[in-house]
Amino acid sequence: PPNGKPARQPRRRKKELLLKLEGTVSGLHGRIEAERLDQILRMERELGDRRTKEMGEVAQTLAKVEALMQAGLPEELNERVERAMKDAAVDCSPRRAVANFQYDALS
Repeated sequence: PPNGKPARQPRRRKKELLLKLEGTVSGLHGRIEAERLDQILRMERELGDRRTKEMGEVAQTLAKVEALMQAGLPEELNERVERAMKDAAVDCSPRRAVANFQYDALS
C-alpha cells in the first residue's frame, strides 16, 4: 500500500522516542536512588559523630565531677546523657523518619 511506509515512520519515531525517554527516566531514577542512599549514609555518619562528641563531652564532665559521683549523679549530667542517647539512638527521630520514608516509598 502506498500509505503504509509514511504511516510506519511516525510510529517508528514515536517508539524510538519512547525508548529514549524510558532510558532517561531509568537513569534519573537511578541517580535519585543513589542520592537518597548518599544522604542516608551521610546522616548516619553525622549522627554517629554527634553521639561520639556528646559522649566525649559527657566523659569529660564525669571526670570533672568524679568527687560528686559518690553523692549521686548531678542532674545536668543525667540530662546530657539522656539527651545524647535519645538524639543519636538507633531509633532516634531522624532514623525513624528515614525508615518511614523508605517504607512509604516501597508501598
